[in-house]
Amino acid sequence: MNRCEKHPDEDSMVTCMSCGRNFCRICHPLLGAGQYCPRCHEEYIEKLGKGAEAIPVEQKGKSKSLLKSLVEKIKRFFSAVPNAILSALRKCAKFFVFIAHLPVRIFRRVASEIKEHFPFSLAERKDLSDISVFQKIWWKLVISLFSGLILWVIVVMIFHQRNPAFSLVVSAIVAFFVSFFFGWEFGVPVGILSCLVVLGALSLGEVVAQVLCRAKILRLNDVQTIGIVQLGSKETFGFSFVIKVILQRLLPSAALAFLIGYWPLPKRPAWRGWHGVRSCNTTKS
Repeated sequence: MNRCEKHPDEDSMVTCMSCGRNFCRICHPLLGAGQYCPRCHEEYIEKLGKGAEAIPVEQKGKSKSLLKSLVEKIKRFFSAVPNAILSALRKCAKFFVFIAHLPVRIFRRVASEIKEHFPFSLAERKDLSDISVFQKIWWKLVISLFSGLILWVIVVMIFHQRNPAFSLVVSAIVAFFVSFFFGWEFGVPVGILSCLVVLGALSLGEVVAQVLCRAKILRLNDVQTIGIVQLGSKETFGFSFVIKVILQRLLPSAALAFLIGYWPLPKRPAWRGWHGVRSCNTTKS
């Protein structure tokens, strides 16, 4: 058994890796499991401390030198680039910014043009002041009725079917004509008259369409096997046909015509005319 040089009565814990001397726990109690004696351990700690202090200084010097070299390279690069290339890059950047803002400019320009030249505007709603005006314009209402009839027959001849959406469009056009003949004055009487004119136009138009279909002048893809009149039948009107005509076409169209003639909204569409277009043409000439 090896003995400690300073304490011969104590067994040696381990041999020092640096000097080779034996040392015990009394010599180095805190580092009893270490591989260095107390003196070699202190020397080793001093060396580590000097190395730790020297490394950051070298790293700082290297980082500063790298940063300076990078800055110098950047300066050299920009100094080597001609002014013409820099101006071209600036122009390209401005061009891309212009392209990015172009849709917004186009939208604003189109909106301003529409607002300036659009022939329709909104005006205040006026109630019908005198119902006696009906005596002067009754013939215009008759013209509206037959115009709606002809329009319905033309639509049916083009599309070969009687879609409820088509009847709504025809009723809206006829109702606007009625309101126009009343001087764009609205109210319950105008609504009722619009409703009656639309019902007459669509009903007579349905009769004309049935007659043309039976005469094989008009072809209808949605024609019923039971028409308005079926000879030799106990029922004069086919039930399914009547339900389809009344519920799907006449009632919605009459309701729409009444709303247009009554016009419950505070604003109404008004014809402003092509004043903006005329002024532009006058300025150009």
